[in-house]
Order: sequence, then C-alpha cells, then structure tokens
Amino acid sequence: MVPKMFLAIVLLPILVQSQFVSHVVNEAKCKWVTAGPTEDCEFKAGLYPYLGLHKYDARIIFYRIQWFGGGWSGYFVPGVNDIDPKFNTAVVDGCPLLVKDSLRRWWSYFYDHTHQYYMCSNT
Repeated sequence: MVPKMFLAIVLLPILVQSQFVSHVVNEAKCKWVTAGPTEDCEFKAGLYPYLGLHKYDARIIFYRIQWFGGGWSGYFVPGVNDIDPKFNTAVVDGCPLLVKDSLRRWWSYFYDHTHQYYMCSNT
C-alpha cells in the first residue's frame, strides 16, 4: 500500500500542470506632449517625482524645457537628474504648497515656459 502523503506529493504537480493559467499583461501607452506654460504651481512646489501620476494619470518618463530665447534644455528624468540648483525664492499667490527657499525640480519651469515630456500610462 502506498502512503497517502506520497500520492499527494506525486499527484499534485500533475494536477497543477493540467490547469490552464492565463496572465494578461497591459502594454503601456506612451506619447510625446508639447505644452505651453501651465501656471500650475504644483510643478513649482516640492520634489515629488511622480507628479505626472497625480496630474495626468501617467508617469512622466523624461522632459525638457524651452527657454525664452528659443533653445531647449537637455533631457531630465524625474528623480534622477532633475534637481534645479536654484531655489524657490518667493511664494506665489494662490499656491499654498510653495514654500520660500525650498528645493525644486527642473519641471518648476513648466509654470511659465513651453515644455515637452514623454509620458506613459497603463490605462
């Protein structure tokens, strides 16, 4: 007589292999966006690197800023190379999130500059 534990160990893999397992992977939808000044102080305030998820339900993968002279900055990746060496020097009316003398990301220039970003979402 074969012990019941032995049968369970031998038969379990056979039962698992006979079942159909389905796994669906959603492909990210990505796009380039060129936008004018946002006048949105959330981009000026703080260092949160996932602001794109909050604002657009998508992650900003990289971005750049068009300077007033017409040239473009290099590309910035949120949380990697995008800390602006300048500080927020003044409080903007109607922006309670902005703290004087606080650090900021380069996307703080979205407030008053044309900019481009590449964003991806899973929806």
